[in-house]
Amino acid sequence: MSSHRPVSKYAGAVATGLWTLGWASAADHAAAQVTAPLAGAVLANLIATGACSMVGCVMTYRIVRPGFRPDPTEKETQYPAESWGKRVTGWVGLFVWCAAAVLWNLMVYRVAIRAVAEHQTFGVLIMVFFSLPGWILLNLLFVSLGVMLDPLFARDETVKRWP
Repeated sequence: MSSHRPVSKYAGAVATGLWTLGWASAADHAAAQVTAPLAGAVLANLIATGACSMVGCVMTYRIVRPGFRPDPTEKETQYPAESWGKRVTGWVGLFVWCAAAVLWNLMVYRVAIRAVAEHQTFGVLIMVFFSLPGWILLNLLFVSLGVMLDPLFARDETVKRWP
């Protein structure tokens, strides 16, 4: 059995890391405004953005935690062959949808940072709920890229290796 760990196994960590980075930048803006006159709104924004950042850090760590051992009973799934036309159409559709996901996330973080700058706690809290679908779509994007890259990094066990 090969000890190869597919690239797609790290896709969730990359997507969650990017999601966390967006919230960490909003938390940084909130922390920079601690001395602002509206202390209640600033503190609430700092707590909301900091909590999202910490949740993202914990999720990223849990995905790539040290000491992970692949399940030896896990078998590679074999899928039926598809035509190239169907594959290309599917991948193009997927990347168009995922490009929309990237734009969605950029806009959510832009609005969240603007809400932090304008001391609007309600806007920050609403953006938490709008960022969750963006996180799911980022996972879809990076898992798809990982699945495409897996064959490039796989070891072919049928080729004889030098001793």
